[in-house]
Amino acid sequence: MLAADGHTVSTYALCTTQTYSSLRQAAQGARYAILPLPLADGDYLNAASGNACTIEELFEAIKGCEIVFAGKVGKKEERLARKLSINLLDYYSREDLQVANAIPTAEGAIELAMRELPVTIWGSDVLVVGYGRVGRILADRLKALGAVVTVAARRSSERVWAEAYGCRAVSVDELAFEIPGMKLVINTVPAQIIGENALRSANPETLFIDLASKPGGIDKKAAQSRGLRIIHALSLPGNVASVTSAAIIKKTIYNMLSEQHIE
Repeated sequence: MLAADGHTVSTYALCTTQTYSSLRQAAQGARYAILPLPLADGDYLNAASGNACTIEELFEAIKGCEIVFAGKVGKKEERLARKLSINLLDYYSREDLQVANAIPTAEGAIELAMRELPVTIWGSDVLVVGYGRVGRILADRLKALGAVVTVAARRSSERVWAEAYGCRAVSVDELAFEIPGMKLVINTVPAQIIGENALRSANPETLFIDLASKPGGIDKKAAQSRGLRIIHALSLPGNVASVTSAAIIKKTIYNMLSEQHIE
């Protein structure tokens, strides 16, 4: 995509192509570096090709770049970047990327539910836990498919918004009462919110999809002890719509450059 826009692009540690055999060779002369989402896998670069180097080795090789873009940058990586005087910007922290990413995340969750459920989405009782970016788009798409959507949200303002868009809304304190009647429960909250008490009376036929980053928002141990089906669906944008996901990151980086008055 970047090459199609007229940019000179060198790559390293990608599955599809590798134009350079060494990281330093790939980084030589580069003005910008674009790193993956998430940036790190422990102390190593999150590289799908398996040709991973340590984050420290990576930063040493690219410290001459004017700006380094990466996704889900941790505190450890931030400290190292400061130590090496690297201008490291996290594109994943941007609101424009988060909102755009919510669309393929919602579509991927629905596709997964359609594949795993023995019934249609239409007419099914569905509980969406959380009403942030993903929760709002997800509830809207499910409702459009004919689901009977209930939204569980902590803040009263979020519950009012859900009701304004035609959903039933409850407090997260009511999860234990709501879950037993659901065919599908989708969690979007990035913290464990569906615990043992909420799962106590859950129907074994209910499908649970957890969209939260590790360790997830559903108590897996409690769910497994009750024979419940949980799918922890991570990185849905890249898995279900890789071209769209790449285009979202590219557009976000262009926005970041524009805001810094860089062409």
